[in-house]
Amino acid sequence: MKRVTSIAVALLLLVVTACSSDPTTSDDYEALEQEVAQANRELAQANRELAQANRELAQAEGLLAGVTAERDAAVALNEIIEEATSNETAHFEAFLAKDLDALTDTYTEDVIWVDETYGDYIEGKDAVRGMLSNVIKFTDPNASGVLNRFISEDGTRAASTWEWTGTNFFGRSFDLPFALIDEYRDGKIVKQTIYYASPNAREQLLGS
Repeated sequence: MKRVTSIAVALLLLVVTACSSDPTTSDDYEALEQEVAQANRELAQANRELAQANRELAQAEGLLAGVTAERDAAVALNEIIEEATSNETAHFEAFLAKDLDALTDTYTEDVIWVDETYGDYIEGKDAVRGMLSNVIKFTDPNASGVLNRFISEDGTRAASTWEWTGTNFFGRSFDLPFALIDEYRDGKIVKQTIYYASPNAREQLLGS
């Protein structure tokens, strides 16, 4: 504002001097021209400073947008991990409680279930439900606990190792260490793979 005022004052002096009856010397004109030139230089400098300030503001806004995006991504990732963790807990609890409905609800509609020990492959929630129904019906699961449990950093995979003990349909006891690998989509298991440590796991579960 001060620089703009200087220009206005200089121009006003020129007009007043031109209209005055007093003689104006060349020195007066030269002084006024120098003041106007100085005011123009100050205005140009102010414009440069304003442009620099605008660039810095744009940079700060860009940094803020980046931080906000990172924060939002972290929040979303945390929600995915929490969903997977919650579903894993619900899955284990439903299995131990022999709650078929709750157990089935932990899978997606297009879930794939694979038994790597025996090569079984089941596709679809209804088919997996039928398999789980037989497991619950013909065995008395009483897991001694999850030995280890892991959720991946992006919440798309979970792994657990079990010591599954109980009595099969014929009253014969079994003791089966096994591992589960769960792949997740939208908080539900989209693929589950089981690995039995015992080579005679099926005989223990189904044998008389």
